[in-house]
Amino acid sequence: MHCTDATRWTKVGGTTLDREAAGVNGRYSVQQPVLDLDALIADGAVVVTMGKTTSCDADGGSVRQAYANGRPFRDGRMAGLQAILV
Repeated sequence: MHCTDATRWTKVGGTTLDREAAGVNGRYSVQQPVLDLDALIADGAVVVTMGKTTSCDADGGSVRQAYANGRPFRDGRMAGLQAILV
């Protein structure tokens, strides 16, 4: 398991997904986006990534956006994700 049980994914200006409420063993009903990583910055227990993402809209079409993510870690596992999409 790569995430803590209390991990929350927060899309700024969008939805929040709680790991415990989303499903068993981290299996979710949302489709994973495709990420193209441009930069990764690690400092202590926080990792920041920046790049571009491709996800699906409600009609099944592709949506391309720039992103920046902040990921705190606790005990070697990801404890959250805050995503900013432009």
